[in-house]
Amino acid sequence: MITITYIDENFGTDFCELVVPALSGLNWSGRSFHRASFEGLTLTQMQLCRARLRNAFFLRSVLTQCDLDEALLANAVFMDCEIRDSTLRGAQIIGAVFERCRFSQVDFSEAVIEGCSFEECVIVACTFSDEQIMANALDIDEAVLRVGNRFASG
Repeated sequence: MITITYIDENFGTDFCELVVPALSGLNWSGRSFHRASFEGLTLTQMQLCRARLRNAFFLRSVLTQCDLDEALLANAVFMDCEIRDSTLRGAQIIGAVFERCRFSQVDFSEAVIEGCSFEECVIVACTFSDEQIMANALDIDEAVLRVGNRFASG
């Protein structure tokens, strides 16, 4: 199920609740969402670049081949989620919490990661920028960093 409060500066706020198992191929680039809740949802090939997801909640959701480049994830919570073959290049991930999540082949390069925690997560074959590592931006608690992670020079 997905519950969305959609904010559009030109048209105000809309509330919508969709009961669907999956969404695929939608272009939500540049959209603003406040308190969106994605529960048990599979998102595939979604265009979310430059989207603003504030206080979003993802529970038991799967994101595959999603483009979140330059997106804002402020105070987002991800629990028991899987994110794979997706990009978050240049995204601003601020105050996000990731619990028991699995990341596979996710490109975090040039993303701003501040005040986030990764608890009991598995991170496999992902790309991070040197700047993220040098600034200790990643608070990884009991996460498993598997072989294949790339720490790209900036």
